[in-house]
Amino acid sequence: MSASVCGSSSAKHRVNPVASYNDAGLKLQAVEQDLGLALARELLVADALRAGRLLRLSPVALTKDMACALWFACPEGLRSMPR
Repeated sequence: MSASVCGSSSAKHRVNPVASYNDAGLKLQAVEQDLGLALARELLVADALRAGRLLRLSPVALTKDMACALWFACPEGLRSMPR
């Protein structure tokens, strides 16, 4: 599966999904074990950031209003996959 970055169809990156989580604790444990990356509330990752177990990849912080505007995007062929 490949995904375009920033809407550019010329920029392709290989994506190899390992797992998806609906539990924030499990998701952050997986990230700490180098299984991927995650969007997370700063409150939940503050200790791990301070301890160096996680890295902040961007200085951008989403406000509460902006967080409601997040959407998951995937190729059309994956829409039927179990969630």
